[in-house]
Amino acid sequence: MAMTLQITVEGDDGDERGTTSLHRWYQDDPTVVAIAATTLTQDARGPAGVDIIEATVTDAIAAGTLLKSFLQWRAARRSRIRTMAKMRHGTRVYLVRDDSPESVGEIVRDLNER
Repeated sequence: MAMTLQITVEGDDGDERGTTSLHRWYQDDPTVVAIAATTLTQDARGPAGVDIIEATVTDAIAAGTLLKSFLQWRAARRSRIRTMAKMRHGTRVYLVRDDSPESVGEIVRDLNER
């Protein structure tokens, strides 16, 4: 069953340009291109002008691939500003703050149960 995820990136400094950068990263990642359709749009629920990535994936494993790619993007950035991803699926919101496989595993398991 396909699921649509909404992803935003927030930095400790309040800079939200990371979402646009992550979207470009996703478009350049052949693994992500193979498993997800991503678009950059504006969040209708939040403040005007906030970018979000809408990603449609086939299952929780594909969502895990997006999370892994996010972690790779974050590691590749030269910024000292810590970033986190906020991923929304339906009414559930997941925050990805650290690089631990356990955190990613918990999110994938929860998505798989939904």
